[in-house]
Amino acid sequence: MNTDASVQSILNGFLALNDSQSRRAVYQGIFQALTPREMHEISSYIKEFTFQRDIFGQLPMEIACLVAQYFDLGDIFVHRRVSKRWRELLSCSTVLQSKMRTIPRKYSTLSLCKSVSGLESILKRRWRMEHGRPAALVELESCFDFESNSVRCFSYCDGMLAWLSNTEDDFLYLLFLRTGQLKRYTTENRELLEVVQVSADLVTAVSIRGYVFNRHCHVWNVRTDQHKSFRLSSTNFLRVMVNGVNVVFHYRNQIIHFSFLSGLAHTAIFQDHILTMSLHASESQISMICIQKKDGQHVPHGKLDHREWEGYQLQVQRISLQGDRLQSVSLQHHDLSSLISLPKGWDIRFEERILFRAGQSSFTTIEMSTEAREGDVEPHETVYFSLDIDDTVAAHSITWFGWCFLPPCYLDQELVYGQRIPNSHELYIGFEQQMVSTVPAGAVKYHLDLASCPRKVMVAEWEQHMMYPLEMQGDDEFVICSQHDQTFLWTFDEAWKPPTTPRKPPISLITNL
Repeated sequence: MNTDASVQSILNGFLALNDSQSRRAVYQGIFQALTPREMHEISSYIKEFTFQRDIFGQLPMEIACLVAQYFDLGDIFVHRRVSKRWRELLSCSTVLQSKMRTIPRKYSTLSLCKSVSGLESILKRRWRMEHGRPAALVELESCFDFESNSVRCFSYCDGMLAWLSNTEDDFLYLLFLRTGQLKRYTTENRELLEVVQVSADLVTAVSIRGYVFNRHCHVWNVRTDQHKSFRLSSTNFLRVMVNGVNVVFHYRNQIIHFSFLSGLAHTAIFQDHILTMSLHASESQISMICIQKKDGQHVPHGKLDHREWEGYQLQVQRISLQGDRLQSVSLQHHDLSSLISLPKGWDIRFEERILFRAGQSSFTTIEMSTEAREGDVEPHETVYFSLDIDDTVAAHSITWFGWCFLPPCYLDQELVYGQRIPNSHELYIGFEQQMVSTVPAGAVKYHLDLASCPRKVMVAEWEQHMMYPLEMQGDDEFVICSQHDQTFLWTFDEAWKPPTTPRKPPISLITNL
C-alpha cells in the first residue's frame, strides 16, 4: 500500500509540472536509469500506438472529391493502393468525372462514360498516352509503297487504316483495327490508285491509269461499300482532305468540293495563298485561313516573300454551297505581326510543311530561327495556324533545338507526339499551352515545347527494326509509324487484342507492354 502511495506521489509531482522543459528533463532522466529489459518493455508498449493520421481518408466524400480534383491523372490510380478507403474515394464517379473534364475530347458524348468502368478505361488510356506507354506493340504485316514521298499511300482515322498495295493487284485495303475486318476496293476497270485518304465515313483514292486529263477520285462508303466518283481537272492538286462525307481537292487557284450525299462536285476559283483549311464533316462548308497584303492585294500560292511578312494579314474565309455554287464570305482579318513576335536577331521564312489536325490541314508554316554561333545549337520555332470551332484563329508555336522534327502527330487535343532525326529512339511528348495574354482579342496562341520533354519509350523490338518513321499518324486509340518496309502500331486500350478472323488480317502481336 505504501508502494502504491509513493508511485502515485511521483505521478502527481510529474503532472504538477507546467512547462514542457521540466517534464522533458524528468522522463529523460527516467529513461537513462532504465535497464535494457525495462527499455524493451517500454518499446513494445509504444509500438501499440500510431502517431499517423489518415487526414484524406477521414474527410467526408464531398470534400475528398474536391481535393482529388488536384491530383495528377497518374496519382488517381497509384494512390488507390494506400488503403481501402482511398480506393473507395478515388474510384467514385464524382472524382472520375472531374478528371474527365480536364481532357478536351469527345468522350462526354460517348455511352462509355455513363459507367465507372468506362470512365476508368478512358482515363487509363489517356495516362498511357501522356507517358508514352502503349498497352501493346503490334506489327502490321503489310507492304506500304514508299517509293514516292509525294504520294500518300496510307491513311488512318478513327480506328481504320487504309493503304494501297505495292503489288500488282491494284487494290485499296481498309482494315478495321477494332474488329479485324479487312475490306478490298478497286474500280470497275481495275485502275491503278494513289493518294489514299480515309475518314470516319469515307475512303478515297485517285485513279492514275488512262489519259493524263482523265483522272477521277473514287469514293467508297466504309459502312455500305457504296461507290461514287467525280472527275478531277488535273492531277496537279496540292492537297486532298476528307472529313465525314466531304472531300476537297486544293489546287493553286481553285478548290474542288465533293459531297458524297449529293454525289455532286463543285469548283470555286481562289486567288489567295491558303495557309490552313478546315473541312466540315457533315455540312458543305470549308473554312480557310488565307494570307493577303494589308492593302487587300492577293498573294498567289507560292509567292510569299519573307522580307514583306510585316505587310501581310491573315484573312478567315468561309466557303459554303449556296444552291449549285460555292460562295466565299470573308469573316475576319488579323495582322500577321500581331500574332508573331520575332525576337531580335532572328529571321523568318515561309515553308511548305503539312501539319494535320482533326478535320484540318495546315499547308504552310512560318519558320523562325537565328544563326547559331560556332559550337552552339541553333534554336528553331515553327508557327502554324488553325481554326477553332467558332472560326477563331489560333496560332501554334513549336520550339526545338538542333535536328529537325518530323511533322508532329496530334493524338488528341493538346497532346502531341513528335520525333527528331536521327534520334528516332526518343519520342517527344508535348502539351499545348494557351497563351491568350500575348495576343490581341479575337485570336489565341498556343505554345508547344516538344524538345523539353523527351521520353525514351521505344521498346526494344521497335528500336531494333526502325531507323525513323517516314510518317506517324494516330489518335487516342492507335498510333501508326511506318518505314519503308515495316509498319508498327501502338494501342493504348488494355482490353484490345489482335483480332482473329477466318480471313487472317495483317496483324501480328509483337509484345504486350
